Amino acid sequence: MIRNTLRFSLYADELLIVSPWMNPNCVAPKFNPIENPDQYKFDTLRTLYVIMLLEPWIRARRVRLIPDPGDFDYALRQATWESAEKRRAGMKLDHDDPQFREMALRTRLQTFMPIPEDRLEDILRNEFPRADDKLIESFKLLIRHKRENDPIFVDQDYRQLGDGQMLFVRSGANLEMATYICQAVGAFPYTNMRVRKQEIIEASKDISEVAKTWTPLSDAFQALKFEFLNNVDPKFAFEMREDGRLENFRSFLRRVWTELGGEPNQAKMDELVIAFSDELTHEYQGAKAEWEKIDQDLIKWGGTGVGAALISGSFMPSFWPVAGSFVLLVTELIKRHHKIKNYRKTVPMSVFIDLDDG
Repeated sequence: MIRNTLRFSLYADELLIVSPWMNPNCVAPKFNPIENPDQYKFDTLRTLYVIMLLEPWIRARRVRLIPDPGDFDYALRQATWESAEKRRAGMKLDHDDPQFREMALRTRLQTFMPIPEDRLEDILRNEFPRADDKLIESFKLLIRHKRENDPIFVDQDYRQLGDGQMLFVRSGANLEMATYICQAVGAFPYTNMRVRKQEIIEASKDISEVAKTWTPLSDAFQALKFEFLNNVDPKFAFEMREDGRLENFRSFLRRVWTELGGEPNQAKMDELVIAFSDELTHEYQGAKAEWEKIDQDLIKWGGTGVGAALISGSFMPSFWPVAGSFVLLVTELIKRHHKIKNYRKTVPMSVFIDLDDG
């Protein structure tokens, strides 16, 4: 949550994040956090820490935590699950996603941290029977380092943690629910997970020729390398956002969004795409100059040892000016569950961030 907030914070007016807090009414009693709070020590501390770091962003309304609508409407949840199951039938998705794998490894590592030193080696050897002595020793050193430096380490012997801990790897809403939320509030989905990008591409295959008119603008974006905040102090990132950094580029994206959402005149669409592609070149140069200043500010903030504070990658938007059958299905869900007639009937854009290394 923190990494994705910081990475995209200078490119969006506001970020909507599905709340990490679990609705206890949606889980079986044996997993209910109210009835079994000891199982949630790891997750509660981790979530509180994230909320603490995001607090300035939330207070300034740069970030909003929103509940999953399916937590309060089981019929809606069931409908989105069934739609996702039907949509993904037969799809060959690459689940070996480096972003997801990294999250899973960090979460898994946390389970070893409360194990006392005199038991750690035996448990590691039992868990990884093929590991040699050198690897086991390296793993022990890594765990010691994490204990000393991890701000969300639960400093309790594992025997004091009850019958185990619930561990979660959160990746936001599924594509149906994300599209549902975006249509309802006028937002667009953003992801840095390749499996999500695959799903978006597959779901968009049946969009009209009108939508394909915007392909040159998508290609123009993908031909450029963009900078993103990476391993930075959240306070620094918030200061950059409040100082209005990249405001001109955000304004450009806002204009593209407005035109797409307004379903522009077909006769003028080619001309509009060319104009936006030319404007992108100009705004990109301005953004590069802004990033040079941000880099200088980083050195002033943290010295020359700030490390990989910035990371390059591709900013890859997909434009959906006209809804395909998948988006129309979500439209029907909104009509059925909320009886809303007038609202944005398309999700004009989605964005995938493909990082070079991170």
